[in-house]
Amino acid sequence: MTRNGDARLEGPDRHDRLRHRSAAEPRPFRVGTWRVDPAAREISDGTHQRKLSPRAMAALELLAAAGGDVVSRAVFLDTIWPNVCVTEESVTTALSELRRAFGETRGSRRIIETVQKSGYRLTVQIAFDDDPSRLGESDDRFHLDAYTLIQEARRLRERGERDHFERADDLCLEARRMAPDFALAHAQHALALCFRQLYRGGGIDLSEAAEIAQNGRRLRPDLAFCHAAEGYALYALQNYDDARRAFGRAVATDPNDFEAHFVAGCGLHAMGDWRPAAAIAERAAMVRPSDYQMLAIAARSSEALGDRSRALINANMALARVETRLAMDASEPRAHFAKTFLLAMTGRNAEDAINRTDDSQAGWAVGFYRVLALAGIGAVPDALDQLDEIIDLGWRHGDMLQAESMLDPLRREQRFQAIQTSLAA
Repeated sequence: MTRNGDARLEGPDRHDRLRHRSAAEPRPFRVGTWRVDPAAREISDGTHQRKLSPRAMAALELLAAAGGDVVSRAVFLDTIWPNVCVTEESVTTALSELRRAFGETRGSRRIIETVQKSGYRLTVQIAFDDDPSRLGESDDRFHLDAYTLIQEARRLRERGERDHFERADDLCLEARRMAPDFALAHAQHALALCFRQLYRGGGIDLSEAAEIAQNGRRLRPDLAFCHAAEGYALYALQNYDDARRAFGRAVATDPNDFEAHFVAGCGLHAMGDWRPAAAIAERAAMVRPSDYQMLAIAARSSEALGDRSRALINANMALARVETRLAMDASEPRAHFAKTFLLAMTGRNAEDAINRTDDSQAGWAVGFYRVLALAGIGAVPDALDQLDEIIDLGWRHGDMLQAESMLDPLRREQRFQAIQTSLAA
């Protein structure tokens, strides 16, 4: 095709070929930095996600099929409104919607160019992919940089220190902007937003987190972690039935994906679905033999189910792994705090371990472990004081108050009931 500014896609052969290409089975493609999903009628640049009308999406598909060549108004009318009597104003309306969706403003660079007396064309690179599940995975260096950022964000969340949730959010947002079609960046950012809201009270719009997670899942429906992140965002929105279904898809997609099992196990435990939470957490612990957090979830879920024997087995195994982790990194706050409630669960001397923990750098996520430990040894006033403290500092994970059987000693207290009520409001 010619790419001259005054070129026209005219003539019966070229007209029919263009109509055939635009009417083919829709598949995702890229327009510059924007990813286009014709089936969902959505465009996204990693930060913004916009829904298009059917006519606007048809116009965009037609422009993309032209590959940068000019498409005349006559071709738009014949292709999008066949056998329908409409004026050229319909073309103008569809293209105006596209320009608004792309964020074009007066004086900004045009993605859709008007070619005088000829028609319209796209001015940015257009890329289709024969395998939509692999969309955006071709530039290894580009995505390697984004992957590095989200792995750093994951490490920060795992340590759980005071400013880590905000930093993790920032890193994931940067990764999305760097690689708009990188599905894991979307999934990790959705998770970072949820954790920031639940553990830091960051005023996050959780519906935005769910949209970001859904975008990641659309980009790579073959990745278990994308389904798990969507499930966690739906759980945070208290859309529990859809969350369960997403978690089910996650573990079914890849039974050996530790991160997907980790997220699903945490979400199911918080929802009070203790039986699947315990099973999924135990599977995750098998997949990654060094991890103690999933065994701790399995122990707490088993305890809530009334299976004391299973709870003790998981708690003792988790303790052994905690000791190994601390031998490698004695500064890890999460491991120190996890040790306290695991000791309380197994009936060992937890008080000394509690007194030795330093919460000056620990975040509110791991501070909750201290609440569990204090409740586990019967120090009810101290547990309530610690709970009040982490709530004052942003902890908002109210579902955990209902899910944790270790908090049973607190449930009769009016202070605890008032806390539950305030978090549910």
